Amino acid sequence: CTAAGRPQDQCTAYCTCSVNSIEEKFTAAEYSAMNDAVLAKQPIAQASSDKLNAIGKSCGAANLK
Repeated sequence: CTAAGRPQDQCTAYCTCSVNSIEEKFTAAEYSAMNDAVLAKQPIAQASSDKLNAIGKSCGAANLK
């Protein structure tokens, strides 16, 4: 985020929003399955991908102006 030229405060807010949203919207099992897939260099489940994309868009819109 900062490497792309965004101010640190915006990047921190985006990161905090993302982490909080992931903790809220993913069950422990979903999060574990997603991590396992990433470690195995496999695609993550579509439902998890959709959630991550929605979180990114929402947090980006709210924090990266």
